[in-house]
Amino acid sequence: MKYLVLQSPILDSQLREQIAAIAEADQVIQVRNHVIRLNGFNESQLQEIQNWCQHHKVDMAVLDELRSLKDIKILAMDMDSTLINIECVDEIAGCAGRKEQVAAITEATMRGEIKDFKESLIKRVSLLADTSADCLQTIYNDILRLNPGAEALIETAQKHGITTLLVSGGFTFFTSRLKERLKLDYAYANQLEILDNKLSGRVLGDILDGEAKKNYISDLME
Repeated sequence: MKYLVLQSPILDSQLREQIAAIAEADQVIQVRNHVIRLNGFNESQLQEIQNWCQHHKVDMAVLDELRSLKDIKILAMDMDSTLINIECVDEIAGCAGRKEQVAAITEATMRGEIKDFKESLIKRVSLLADTSADCLQTIYNDILRLNPGAEALIETAQKHGITTLLVSGGFTFFTSRLKERLKLDYAYANQLEILDNKLSGRVLGDILDGEAKKNYISDLME
């Protein structure tokens, strides 16, 4: 049996009945406020379920088996537009007056139109050259916010002894501060080069991409 978990603050009784009918679920379980689990749903309906969730802005996940927190060893999180509400590179570009240019590359990368993340990051960071490094702290103080539920998720993981890891293709300026603020165990990201209090338009060292993220998490699990 597979399980379908749905989460949204709008999941009222009417919407629960709708999705249960679409999924042809054997059973609907109210896990907690805003979260339900459908047991034994019809997998041939998955595309229709995804369409419904997208339309109603409901988060969904398909589970092959149910697990408890004691089974989980590591909570690995991305940063930009995941743990936090912004794409940091786009906001830095805003300080440089190049936000539209950089955001267009970011969006194309997220859509999969630019396949090579390293190439994408090099292009975007090059457009940040000569930007005052002071804007990084301004972004952190005034614009960056944790997404709803982030602190509760991390606190719950920490209470159960789960290792917390922030692994991001973003920048160490932000991950290091979030690591300290949220008392995370590890943080791993790319480092912007700063010369004379200005961004050079380059990244120091090897670029952290998807493959490097996977390797870092794998090493941590061993």
